[in-house]
Amino acid sequence: MREFSVPPIVTVGDSANLTDPVWDNAEVAPDTVQFVRPTGAGDGPAWTDVTCLQFRDDVAAVARG
Repeated sequence: MREFSVPPIVTVGDSANLTDPVWDNAEVAPDTVQFVRPTGAGDGPAWTDVTCLQFRDDVAAVARG
């Protein structure tokens, strides 16, 4: 099997983790819609906006268990 390698496109700091962008986005643009998710079940799909701040709060709630 051949092995290939390419230089990294970005570098990540040693102290960085996956939640950093979530907290950064909530601080910089709290009211910006980050994504939409389906809600409800019934007469067809309904969608709701999730802002950066709401997503950060959801992530924190899940982490709390």
